[in-house]
Amino acid sequence: MILVAAVFIVVIIRELIPRLPGVKVLFAVFTVCLAALCFCDPDARVAQYNVESYLSGQTDSIDKESLYELSESALPYIEQLPLTESEKAEVQMKFEERKKQEMYFGKVF
Repeated sequence: MILVAAVFIVVIIRELIPRLPGVKVLFAVFTVCLAALCFCDPDARVAQYNVESYLSGQTDSIDKESLYELSESALPYIEQLPLTESEKAEVQMKFEERKKQEMYFGKVF
């Protein structure tokens, strides 16, 4: 949404100031937004929000399968869930399997 707003703002300003280097400005905005997205680690934030809301009682259930599909950065938050030993072993196994698969076949989206 921020990128769309930035594009519209630059287009509007470009209409008022024709000498504005619109492509360079948008390139800088896109670069900053991409860097912010890379450093904010969205998988960890999703897991953190879901686990904290479940543990605080804001939600009654949590979709463990969707959490297991997140990247390894979500693992510290998943480990906070009250899981049985077999469920913890299953989580570790799924992450190890995915790591091996990515090593041989690359990341699958």
